[in-house]
Amino acid sequence: MAQRRAAPAILAAISGGLYALALPPVGASLLGWVALTPLFVAIAGTRPGPAFSLGTLWFFVASLGFASPMPHLVSAYFETSWLVGAVAFVGLTIAFGPLYGAWAAWLAWLVRREHGNPLLAASGLVLVEWTRTNAGAIFGWAVLAHTQAPGALVLQSADLGGAYLPGFVLAATAFAVAAALRPELVPRRRPLWLGGTALVVLLALAYGALRLEVEPTAHRGLRVAVVQGGIPHAERWSADRHRADLDAYLALTLETDPYDPDLVVWPEYAVAFDLRRRSGEREALFDTTAGGRPDLLLGAPFHRSEGIVQNSAFLLHAGRLAGRYDKNELLPFAERSPWPSLTTLDRRQYTPGGKASPISGAGAEIGVLLCSEALRPDLARRLTKNGASVLANLANDGWLDTESAARIQLRSAALRAIENRRPLVRATGSGRSAVVGPDGRVADASEFGVPDLVLGVVVPRTERTPYTERGDLGVLLAGLIVAAARLAAGIRPDPSPAVQADRQPGFTDHGE
Repeated sequence: MAQRRAAPAILAAISGGLYALALPPVGASLLGWVALTPLFVAIAGTRPGPAFSLGTLWFFVASLGFASPMPHLVSAYFETSWLVGAVAFVGLTIAFGPLYGAWAAWLAWLVRREHGNPLLAASGLVLVEWTRTNAGAIFGWAVLAHTQAPGALVLQSADLGGAYLPGFVLAATAFAVAAALRPELVPRRRPLWLGGTALVVLLALAYGALRLEVEPTAHRGLRVAVVQGGIPHAERWSADRHRADLDAYLALTLETDPYDPDLVVWPEYAVAFDLRRRSGEREALFDTTAGGRPDLLLGAPFHRSEGIVQNSAFLLHAGRLAGRYDKNELLPFAERSPWPSLTTLDRRQYTPGGKASPISGAGAEIGVLLCSEALRPDLARRLTKNGASVLANLANDGWLDTESAARIQLRSAALRAIENRRPLVRATGSGRSAVVGPDGRVADASEFGVPDLVLGVVVPRTERTPYTERGDLGVLLAGLIVAAARLAAGIRPDPSPAVQADRQPGFTDHGE
């Protein structure tokens, strides 16, 4: 009996582990298709209350994989103890674990009323992931679509419904597999629902194959050079390092001359001095674009007033400032906090930008996403709707300190490219920097943690995708589906465990 009671929890934990393995560093993308299957099997025959615990447990175990660097990252960034980072990790699971718990409880409730099916389960997950992504700048981390490598067939549907649509397909597949193991998950019209799910998957894969076939390889367009300084994060805040850091970037930029780039891209906070104040560093920087040299896009602070700073990207053209973008979505606690003493490492007070407007440079309209803004689909959409023909993700990922975290960030940025069918240039201080096509495929990428150069060609684009135009309409549809299922199932009485067992041989109620 004890083993029978423990079985659902074991399955939920296994499911969370599979989800973590589907993400970097292991990156077993095929597991992303079935990672949720053990959780769905565990939910079968479980009452909503225990199912809530299973969903919460699932998120905790999955977080042990994809958020395991958090304690070290927090302690390294804020120069504090590892214990503070551990508290931050626990806070993450407390904040979002119940969200997945509520989803699992709702599924268990539907199954008991014989209304479970793959498309409903996937619609519920869409709402969960949308809520998590929109809760803040960093909480769109490691959603289900991120289990797939950039350029995968199923990811191409993101231009129709954002990252939530590939996640929908993956979740529906996992539920269909679970239903093959536990028929009570889809007790009514089972062949219809499973056949419908198979059709959805086939359509998504066929659409992906078609999109990859029609996307041309970029041979002509803007020649782009991405410079990755590889400077340790701990050294970047020291004032006496300003010139040395600048010289490192200037030396790497000189190495791109044989390529004759139209645009050179440096990462977020490539320089830490004020570009509006005259200095030797400023003049050396501006000289890089003088005399017909390529435009330079780089990250630097913009000192709006005494003590008030904006995290910004600047476009330098012909030895002068030609454009600026100010970060809209500030990073919780790193750039904004209800407690000023816990804000940034240098205790600056950051303020967000007010617009999502592209910068004109190198013959393109460049939509800039600064660091964690690549986790926000809505911001990339707004930039594209406002005219961006190329996306550029400038990041200071040195504080991530692990290649697996950097790879997840790159996967997120690649999804922004697919959603809006825009080429994307990703420049980071330590990797992974990359040039990404509008189909999400990575044309070239840097090594992690070392100075490196990435060279590529991007073709500016102006067409708008359904997702660019209509945004999260699919999420609204998922919400309507969930609401309709709630109404339909609510009029059906909850069968007793004995009645369920009589109807479905082998059914075991784990909630007793």
